[in-house]
Amino acid sequence: MAPPDPTLVSLLSLALSLFALTLVAVVMVRARRAERGTKALTDRLASMEVRQMPPPARRGATATPRVTTRAHSTEAPAPTLISVPNLSAPAESGVSAEASAVLGQRFSTVWELADAGASAESIARATGHPAGQVELILGLRRQVAAPAPASVTVEGRPWPS
Repeated sequence: MAPPDPTLVSLLSLALSLFALTLVAVVMVRARRAERGTKALTDRLASMEVRQMPPPARRGATATPRVTTRAHSTEAPAPTLISVPNLSAPAESGVSAEASAVLGQRFSTVWELADAGASAESIARATGHPAGQVELILGLRRQVAAPAPASVTVEGRPWPS
């Protein structure tokens, strides 16, 4: 077999280089088009209004007005209405007894049914409280009645920190 002609080798190398450059150019053009499309879509979404639909009208009821707001409102966010206590923090003994007394007065029927061995669902049916509220009441009772947990350390540091 004869060695390849150097001219042919250089032409093939040049053709491969042109092909690679063409591929790079096509990829760059598509990337620019996608970027322009993304920008146009973002601009269009920013200009759209958010509409809150009214609940379905009942028979004989009058129509409620439609509320519209801008998606990019400059109003300050509303304050947080619910504060979540840290239930993992150990309770002090004085607070625990006081909390136990208040909870015992307020939810004595729930506690009595739980002491009798009733499930949270049956307590909810009997008292008229939602099942989630009954589970929360029982969880708070366990939290208040439980002794303060010993401090846990992970790799020499208190956990959770």
